[in-house]
Amino acid sequence: MTITEIYEKYQIMPNVREHQLRVAAVGKLIAQQKGLKVDDIVITLLLHDMGKLVVFKLNEVERQTYETVQTRFKEKYGSDPDEATYKIAEEIGVSESVMTLLKAVGFAHAIEVNQDGTLEQKVCLYADQRINRNGVVSLQSRFDDGRRRFIEREGFQPEREALFEDRVTAIRGIESTIFEGFSLRPERITYETINGLVEELVTFNIPQPKLIT
Repeated sequence: MTITEIYEKYQIMPNVREHQLRVAAVGKLIAQQKGLKVDDIVITLLLHDMGKLVVFKLNEVERQTYETVQTRFKEKYGSDPDEATYKIAEEIGVSESVMTLLKAVGFAHAIEVNQDGTLEQKVCLYADQRINRNGVVSLQSRFDDGRRRFIEREGFQPEREALFEDRVTAIRGIESTIFEGFSLRPERITYETINGLVEELVTFNIPQPKLIT
């Protein structure tokens, strides 16, 4: 079953599809050049936000199409987006190695992945940090936006802010590990360098998925 067929089956929103495809393209670009488990990384990143709908604040136009889908997702998978993603991945029938990678993706996992994660886990987490709603961005741009949203949401809370900065430091450490002695540099990861991969990944086949009901 192709990833596009899976997205259609689960009625994944267009912006989430595009985000996952772009993140997977960044992961594939790095994995291919470092000789890592390309397919595991690609599958992980093509699925890493499948449950995100459960926390989306839908605008008026989106509600017309996705409000019922969102309700169904919450009833079936719960209200935690990460747990919803893991349940969907299990339903699809991904491998244990992909499940392990999925559980390492996300800003909240940065410190432990930097300290103890495999290189594949670090690539998955890093790739997600290089894409925002507009496309490929630098880590600095992503962090600046994250700080702004963090302050708007949390206000000034020293302990929470310190944790945010510790995670930023960890992701910079992950970037250093990935690109140490590597001919590809972070600044060379751009829309132009991943666009062809995005187009290829639209038809990427997820091996032997379970029957999705």
